[in-house]
Amino acid sequence: MSTAIVSLSEPDAEGPGVDAAIRAYHRGATTRLRLPLVKAIASSLFLGFGGSGGVQDPGLQIGAGLGMTIAHLLNLGVEDRRIAMVAGMAGVLSAIFRAPIGAALFAVEVLYRRDIEAEALAPALIASMTSFAVATNIVGYQGYFHR
Repeated sequence: MSTAIVSLSEPDAEGPGVDAAIRAYHRGATTRLRLPLVKAIASSLFLGFGGSGGVQDPGLQIGAGLGMTIAHLLNLGVEDRRIAMVAGMAGVLSAIFRAPIGAALFAVEVLYRRDIEAEALAPALIASMTSFAVATNIVGYQGYFHR
């Protein structure tokens, strides 16, 4: 069912999300605005019905798509769209894994083999810490070490 949704509505949402997000980043951070919604629905159905996979790949592509969508709505330039994309990736990863600093560092380093996107580090940290605060406020947070 998720394959049919992706094939018919948004072929760019097909497959692993990390590779697609990296490709979009290096091609000017452009994609269709419906990509995050289609990827979220298809991934939820696939994982919810027991499909084998994880949440990191679709989460990265959804976050990147949300960042690009917000940048598009604000009429930002190419560099700012790329930074918004990295911030979106960091925000979604932080909400999923409850690791704001790790999510920000991962988002700025996953784009290159031997370098990081240093200009996006501060926005990624802000987005991931905000996302962490909102997610733990909604879902709740219980530390790893219980008394």
